[in-house]
Amino acid sequence: MQVDILVVEDDKSVAFFIQASLKSLHYNVLGIVDNGDAAIEIISKNRPSLVLMDIMILGDKDGIETAQIIKDRFNVPVIYMTAFSNDNSIERAKATEPYGYLIKPFELKELKSTIEIALYKNAADKKQKEADLWFKTTLESIGDGVIATDSQNNVKFMNHVAEKLCGYSFQESNGQNINMIYNTNPDVSTEAIIYFSKENPQNFMKNLSTNKILSTKNGSSYPIEEKISSIVDENGNVFGKVITFRDTSKRRETELAVLAAKDFYLNILEKFPVLIWRANKDKQFNYFNSNWIEFTGSTIESQIYQGWLNLIHPEDRDRFANIFKDSFDKKIKFETDYRLLASDAKYHWLICAANPIYDLNDNFEGYIGVCLDYTNRKILEDELRKAKEISDAANQAKSMFISNMSHELRTPLNGIMGLTDLLLESRLEKDQIDYLNLIKESSNSLLGLLNNLLDFSKIVDKKEKIEIGRFSLKSLISDVVGPMKSVANRNGVDLEVSV
Repeated sequence: MQVDILVVEDDKSVAFFIQASLKSLHYNVLGIVDNGDAAIEIISKNRPSLVLMDIMILGDKDGIETAQIIKDRFNVPVIYMTAFSNDNSIERAKATEPYGYLIKPFELKELKSTIEIALYKNAADKKQKEADLWFKTTLESIGDGVIATDSQNNVKFMNHVAEKLCGYSFQESNGQNINMIYNTNPDVSTEAIIYFSKENPQNFMKNLSTNKILSTKNGSSYPIEEKISSIVDENGNVFGKVITFRDTSKRRETELAVLAAKDFYLNILEKFPVLIWRANKDKQFNYFNSNWIEFTGSTIESQIYQGWLNLIHPEDRDRFANIFKDSFDKKIKFETDYRLLASDAKYHWLICAANPIYDLNDNFEGYIGVCLDYTNRKILEDELRKAKEISDAANQAKSMFISNMSHELRTPLNGIMGLTDLLLESRLEKDQIDYLNLIKESSNSLLGLLNNLLDFSKIVDKKEKIEIGRFSLKSLISDVVGPMKSVANRNGVDLEVSV
């Protein structure tokens, strides 16, 4: 995905550096402006992914004022750039909720990390806003009856679904004792006993306590599913409760009709060549297929509900439990991995994918999870990671060796070059002078090779900088060919260069 960045900077040299840096990091520079009005105009037409904003810019608006307008109108993330700051400007800047700060002068890696963190935070904020919007919409369209009371059990809130189910309006219920408008009794009907005893015999009594018969204002009655939650303040004091309930009569009929069909689908799960578990809506793990039991080597009695969590490696147990609880509360699918103790008394790496499940009436029924053993792949990944660490260490050692060797060779070379210069200043014959000049040229060539080695080391360490400048090609060729002339002449070969 392309990342478009707008740069607001009135120093042209700094702006050029930022532009070049962003391009080297593969970001698209949407534009460079030096004042707030120009920045706002560009953003209104082409919404960037991010704005790099200098606090001190041209125009009647400084960077902070401009950033506030950008936040209010366009909700585009801003990173401030500044060479100095005071308490007042810091407080003003904090009010605009920036996504980061860069203190000038800054390096490329600082720019990259600050941008990446800002983009990640912005994406996370968008996801959070989407989640908040989803949650708000859910509350507005919730199909359950909801009644809230104070510590004296007097009604303080009642939604329209509760009004319809109970037969009382909120106006006539407000301030009344809950028992005056919400009358329930345990559901001990034949249908309830058949349903709950077959569906979940371990929680039979619990289900009877949460599934009741509601008597309405007009004298009719029907089964409901009830949940009561206490309202607790930060000090642990209970100052009210919330009752949520729903009409389960239609669901009861449907679920009783499909109970017989469930045996068929359970047989399918038993035949699947993967590990499968199921958790009910009370977060209790109430099913493991035969492959799971065979893999763990433990009895199903020891694993149902929460017992199987003891087979997870201690270092992974809390992490899985937190992911499961968080996903369960939000009713969203999740994927994670953990180590599970197998029948061979060894921990195996499993990757687990789980989805929420619903009944035919779209009521949440819990989770079903599928697990795959990927221990061998995990081992291979660890070996590849270790091999990469060894390779990186070897490359670093090689670079250090080249650098140290080049520095060590400079010492005797400097002596040779110094003595050569001293001899050239003495009285010598022409042939001796020519030979000494050749020695000097060869020494310079050797020095160049050493410099090249150092440059190579810098390139490997990503510290090399390209220098562009004028040079004499003719002189360069002469320097290369000169040391070879004497060797050629001794072998009866004339070496001449014509440029």
